[in-house]
Amino acid sequence: MHADRCQVIRDVWAYAQSIADGNLGVTVDATTSTATIGTPAERFNSNWWDGKPLGDIVDEIVSAEASPDYTCTTTWNSGKTAPVRRIKLGWPRLGARRTDLTFATGVNIIADPEVPFSGDDYAQVVIGLGDGDGSARRRQVSAVRNGRLRLEHVQDFPQVKANDTLAKLTAAEQTRRMILGSVDQITIRNTAAAPFGAWQVGDDVYTRVHNAWVDYVGWRRITGWTVRPDAEGGPQAVIDLKPADAYAYGGV
Repeated sequence: MHADRCQVIRDVWAYAQSIADGNLGVTVDATTSTATIGTPAERFNSNWWDGKPLGDIVDEIVSAEASPDYTCTTTWNSGKTAPVRRIKLGWPRLGARRTDLTFATGVNIIADPEVPFSGDDYAQVVIGLGDGDGSARRRQVSAVRNGRLRLEHVQDFPQVKANDTLAKLTAAEQTRRMILGSVDQITIRNTAAAPFGAWQVGDDVYTRVHNAWVDYVGWRRITGWTVRPDAEGGPQAVIDLKPADAYAYGGV
């Protein structure tokens, strides 16, 4: 098919829950987007002989750059008698750029996060290999020149059949591999700088980490968190982060 990625996600869930004993009671947002998958000449298909889990198909749909976001939420209904399961879709992204929140050493970050600087993963050229065998295998290359010795990396995306998706995944991998130093997880306490419950998946928060090993300042995007209410010294939240993109949420 050649369709809105949000609609394909809804179709996947509708199919999964139409099978006997497969209905989890999950609702999917009616969000629409201009991000399509496949092309009129090269349609995106899910064939039974591929044996690909439906969850992997959804993850593939949202894995390309400039594709929708999704997150899973579970809440109680108004009478608190049954859970309400929902897939939240965000276009162009979930969350917002939060100028009202801060993660910072000495303010609410309570432990020195690991910041890997290994050059083993560094590359300016990424060759993405998708579905197929031999000379028929799909291939995309993303490369830049920055005055350094050329380093290449071959990345397998064996289940990706669409060239447009493969190109976007390859470009995203190339961008990631040119970044040395990354704050991917922090532990914070509950303060006015970022009160527990004030953020959501997808939010960009300005993050400052300063310790004996690293000085890092930049926008980081929240991808998940775990709250530890019984942690020693008081409640803590362990927050998973990734680089924020350049999209200005709400015109900010």
